[in-house]
Amino acid sequence: MNVYKEASKTNLKIQSSKGALTVYDLWVLPLTLLDDIAIGLSKQVKQLPNESFIKTVKTSDVITQLKFDIVLDVINTRLEYDARRQEASAKKLQKEKIMEIIESKQDDALQNKSLEELQAMING
Repeated sequence: MNVYKEASKTNLKIQSSKGALTVYDLWVLPLTLLDDIAIGLSKQVKQLPNESFIKTVKTSDVITQLKFDIVLDVINTRLEYDARRQEASAKKLQKEKIMEIIESKQDDALQNKSLEELQAMING
């Protein structure tokens, strides 16, 4: 089952201190608020009756689990995205630093050339 498909079919709303939230709203909430929501849903999930393979599961139990699964997936996805973005930013900074060092070394090499070599470079 695709949890997002199920959420859209049921017009799933998740209660929070900000009111009823849609799945879309979860993507723009601060992670700290998402964490609070996940903690609350986790407590609800833990209070659900034990699984049974012969008894019908109540719809409210399924919905609670669905909400928890979605919130947890949004948190994990956003954390992964943030980690990738930070890694890319660190690589970019490293590359910029290397380019500055290369430019500095090129300047040093140019500074160490003789007058004749510099004139020959200009005259081409």
